[in-house]
Amino acid sequence: MRFIDDSSRERTIALTGPLDEALLGAVDFYVSRNVGIFVPRVEHCGHASPRDHAHPAWLFFVHLNDRQVLDGFRARWNPEGLTVTAVPAGFPHTELPHELNARYAACYFEKSFFERECARYGGERPRTNELFSFGVGKEILGAIADFIGEYEAVLPGYDDLLDAAALRIAHRLIRGMKGLADGAVTATERMEIHKACDFIHEHYGDRLKVRDIAEVAAISESHFAHVFKRETGHSPAEYVCMIRIDKAKKLLRTGTHSITEIAGITGFASPSHFSTTFSRSTGLSPAEFRERGL
Repeated sequence: MRFIDDSSRERTIALTGPLDEALLGAVDFYVSRNVGIFVPRVEHCGHASPRDHAHPAWLFFVHLNDRQVLDGFRARWNPEGLTVTAVPAGFPHTELPHELNARYAACYFEKSFFERECARYGGERPRTNELFSFGVGKEILGAIADFIGEYEAVLPGYDDLLDAAALRIAHRLIRGMKGLADGAVTATERMEIHKACDFIHEHYGDRLKVRDIAEVAAISESHFAHVFKRETGHSPAEYVCMIRIDKAKKLLRTGTHSITEIAGITGFASPSHFSTTFSRSTGLSPAEFRERGL
């Protein structure tokens, strides 16, 4: 644990309350005007925080693995991104012993700062009478890494840049807490869906499974179907079928392949499967489509 200057130590005390010297040896801590981030060190430290203690600041544990951090509270794991456990300012809580190897970034937010940023969104105020958990996108790790990098570099203007990174972290947490889509998450997923669509266009003739396409997009299979439908308006299976039918139409127009050959080229399980699907999609059999020169 190191402090940039005396004011950093004072800021830390304003966020956490009285400093525990044993804790300072167990974590790395980074602090700005309104925010502090604790990251437990990898080595076993054996440190145990006092029971039922509270902090002046809001505290958010951004979980980096699936270990619980609080005694008597079970966070509900987010299957798609990261899970956050929230401790309202002044709320008593007891942390589990560090030897349980929970990996997390503990983000402290000055109470008035955090609640002011929350108020920008309107609606209900954040719960202050209980512990709770919610999900956030993995993009929050980039903002946390930027915060830590600025703190360690101590370059000109670092205070302003720490504040900017702190705002990014705060708003990712608030949006996750309120169940709002994060623009960065949506943009990232959109780019991954573009990859998936390119993969389908290149491999439509293969026996494609949703699991294979989801792996290309680096999105879990269950979440992939939802995101794909949101971005394209079609399920993955519908999209694959559309591409196959479109390719089949082009091959039928050329007249250089038999219908059986086209069925194989475009990835259908059999000629009969191809004919049934093609007829359902176009209202014509493949032979009729070819004869009419459409």
